Amino acid sequence: MDQLSRQLGQYPGSITIRDEIALGPAAEKTLAAARAARNTALEAAAASQAATASAVVELTEQGLSLRDCGYLLGLSHGRVRQILEAAATNRPKNSTPKKRTGTRK
Repeated sequence: MDQLSRQLGQYPGSITIRDEIALGPAAEKTLAAARAARNTALEAAAASQAATASAVVELTEQGLSLRDCGYLLGLSHGRVRQILEAAATNRPKNSTPKKRTGTRK
C-alpha cells in the first residue's frame, strides 16, 4: 500500500482501498443458503470422521483385523491403519489402550 501511495505522489498510509461486491437481494439470499449448507456439510463431515475413528478403535479392540474393519466401514485397510494411528497419537498420555477381548470370527 505504501508503494502505491509513493507512486501516486501521496504520503504513505494516506490511501485506503476498500473492495466491495454489491449483490442483489436474491443473490444475497442464495449466498446465505450456500454458506449455511456448506457449514452443515462441514459439521456432518467432522461428525462422520469422529464416528469412524471411534468405530475403528472399538472394532480393532474387539480383535478385528484392519482388513475386516475396512470391509465393514467401506474403507481400505491402509486408511483404517491411518485412522488408528491418528487415534493413538491423540490419546491422552496417561491413557492406556484397552486389551483385546474379542475373538475374530
